[in-house]
Amino acid sequence: MGTKKQEEKSKKLWIKVLAVGLCVVVAAMMVISAMGSSWISSLAVVKPGDVAVVDYTLNDAHGNPLVTTDAQVYKQALGSGSNILYSKQLTVTANQSAASSVYPVQVYSEGNRLVHPVRPVCERIRCDQQRDCRDEGKRPENDLP
Repeated sequence: MGTKKQEEKSKKLWIKVLAVGLCVVVAAMMVISAMGSSWISSLAVVKPGDVAVVDYTLNDAHGNPLVTTDAQVYKQALGSGSNILYSKQLTVTANQSAASSVYPVQVYSEGNRLVHPVRPVCERIRCDQQRDCRDEGKRPENDLP
């Protein structure tokens, strides 16, 4: 007789759990239906010609950020003493190829000075010369405003 009462208690407990679960589901459905259908349009697929804004962070081989559009990453890197440049977000058109394989970006240095489109630091050194231009200290002219 004791096991029969135990089974009845267990069955009643499961019925209560299912009833509460069903009530939670119904309440959630009520909230979702009250939101209307406008939230569905925010899940739309990007179509050709739509404009997309892209945030990015470029890292070096060691994982340290070099250029970023994220203010938090920028502040953390400056706080740790790293050299980092801040950039604007990229605005691109969906389903449109770039005219060139090189896309210039504008970046800001630590002093909030705009550095015009990033160019190779040693653009005067020919490609066939295998040396690091940082050792020579060369910089392109007219790089800063």
